[in-house]
Amino acid sequence: MVRAIEGRLTNHDRSRGTDGLKDRSRGTDGRDDGATSSRTESQAVAQRQAFEAALCSVALQIANETMAEFDEAMDEAEGDA
Repeated sequence: MVRAIEGRLTNHDRSRGTDGLKDRSRGTDGRDDGATSSRTESQAVAQRQAFEAALCSVALQIANETMAEFDEAMDEAEGDA
């Protein structure tokens, strides 16, 4: 599920002509500002990891609730038989 979302983000960024989540700051002379770029990229990585962790947590909670409902349904079916 996370990979599917990442794929959509990557495809969306490509269609806009950007390079993923990277934000490249340019100085007045046109060169990359290494410190700003590095800081921005590390912040983007941290945000991405936090988002993935939250997404996995939500997916796990949904899966657990679904399994509990399935177990209840199976118990009822066994009781009826």
